[in-house]
Amino acid sequence: MVVADDVPPVLADAAQGHETIVNLTTNAVYAIGRSEVGQVTFTIDRVDMRGERARRAGVAEGRFARLTVRDTGNGMDAGTQRRVFDAFYTTKPVGQDTGLGLSMAYGIMRSHGGAITVESKPGEGATFHLLFPSLDVDTPPLPDATAVKAPEPRTFRVLFVDDEPQLVQLAQRVLTRLGHTVTSFTDPCEALRVFREAPSAFDVIMTDLSMPRMSGLDLAKAVREARADVPIVMVTGYADDTDELAAKAAGVSHVAVKGSEAHQFSRLLAAVV
Repeated sequence: MVVADDVPPVLADAAQGHETIVNLTTNAVYAIGRSEVGQVTFTIDRVDMRGERARRAGVAEGRFARLTVRDTGNGMDAGTQRRVFDAFYTTKPVGQDTGLGLSMAYGIMRSHGGAITVESKPGEGATFHLLFPSLDVDTPPLPDATAVKAPEPRTFRVLFVDDEPQLVQLAQRVLTRLGHTVTSFTDPCEALRVFREAPSAFDVIMTDLSMPRMSGLDLAKAVREARADVPIVMVTGYADDTDELAAKAAGVSHVAVKGSEAHQFSRLLAAVV
């Protein structure tokens, strides 16, 4: 770890920062491979983001603390770099952990007003930069922690339905990590049977759109017949205007596109429940 002398102070969530660093380190170790000898290095310095540089990173102009994670792994081609922060995208083989690591890291950095960027070439490793906005000297002091108690995060009982087992496992892990209680199914008919047995046991339904035996729209309609007031989120790989209109007619509260909102599960659930 190399830390520069002029790193500005930042205001950030320590737990989320830790989660982001762990995700990047895990990906770096995977890129190197267990049978290879490699290196992961960490550097913290100050960087001034101005003009085109700030625009490319998607941040406001100003001073930033930059945490750089560099590995000597296999590297990535341009196509992989364009998708590396998409949720549900992975280069790992089927059966290996496919968490929302980089997607969650992207969401965490955006929520801090910062950014995460990547530089890489095949065979030359990868370099990730985490940009944290500096805490200006004239920023008002934080309120006394003993005087102001932060609100407890809301948690929900979620019924999650998707015919792809990997996505079900992924959603189960992510939602549980966020504090929610999750009951998940790959069979929409079975999910509907369980819901009908205890309609009041769930706060929100999250379902895929395209599934065998029963579509997400048909599931939503059947759920509404059993309990008219339950919020329903439909998650789909692609949603056009027709899908959204059909979803609204079926009683769906919100349509979420896979890869765009997966790292915002808590905010999404709080908005619809």
